Amino acid sequence: MRAIFLPLALAACGGTAEPELAPDDRPAAVVESSDASEIFSADVFVVTGTGDLIPADPRTTAPGTPLFNIAGEPLPATWGSWSAATGTARAHCTRRQTHATIELAGLIPGGVYSVFSTTFSPDSANPVCPAIDRSVVAVESFTAGRKGHARVHARSEGCLLDAQQVTYAVIYHFDGRTWGEVPNAGEANGCRSTFGDDAERQLLILQQGF
Repeated sequence: MRAIFLPLALAACGGTAEPELAPDDRPAAVVESSDASEIFSADVFVVTGTGDLIPADPRTTAPGTPLFNIAGEPLPATWGSWSAATGTARAHCTRRQTHATIELAGLIPGGVYSVFSTTFSPDSANPVCPAIDRSVVAVESFTAGRKGHARVHARSEGCLLDAQQVTYAVIYHFDGRTWGEVPNAGEANGCRSTFGDDAERQLLILQQGF
């Protein structure tokens, strides 16, 4: 399966419907699906038997282990619920834009999320903090449903599928705040990453281009 994410964002779960396309901009026949998805573990932490805070390790962390942010504040998730997240994306290019529908499950119920994309060859660059982050906002924010599901619609200028690979990061915002063109508070206030503190990347969705 395949996946893609996009620089200009639109709607999310329960949000605004996608705008009607002009007659010469109808979806093309070629729809690309995501190739794979994987859980991102480096932004969530567990407490060891000696009281140390360390990143969760998918190989050794038990499903029932409580998770924390890097400041030691508890997240509303165990490793088992965090690692249960899944996602797929279907995208197509029209004459001017890329359109994608991202289906997500296993998110934190009622959690605030955003989606950021990163392209490789050509490489993307964040317009606010290009030296810190290559990711570009795809969907500024959405709230997962009460069962942890979400369907997100996104649109961007140009064809992202022309890139060799696109990665979409599904980011949980611990404090319920999103930051527009950047994914965390640190990048919004001085271009320093605060992933693991106020923002935790939960899921990556991977897609190759045409």
